[in-house]
Amino acid sequence: MSTVVELEQGQTGSLSTEELTRLRFLAVVGLVVLNALDLLLTRHLLEAGGTELNPLMALVIGGSWGVVIKLGLPIVAGLRHLTAPLERKTVLALCWVNVLYLGVVTWNLHMMDRLG
Repeated sequence: MSTVVELEQGQTGSLSTEELTRLRFLAVVGLVVLNALDLLLTRHLLEAGGTELNPLMALVIGGSWGVVIKLGLPIVAGLRHLTAPLERKTVLALCWVNVLYLGVVTWNLHMMDRLG
């Protein structure tokens, strides 16, 4: 268990176990929410005449397998992650995946705006 140290202004320190646990939970929830948004926005764009650029997802995004892949897998992986031992590197990697998915969702919103 890490120890929280009182820091002077301008210094940074490592996250406590409690903070890391909270961050892990928020990152898992964020990943599921961002995947759901990606699914909804992508389907909307496809209905408006857009094209799925991922050739593997293009095969399944419109059907029920799209829901399984975009929601089911992140939920299962998230539950697995929440029950695994707490590791700082893994939590930070999950946070970076959220940043990447935020980019995907932002791009989808941009494309929706361009379609009018």
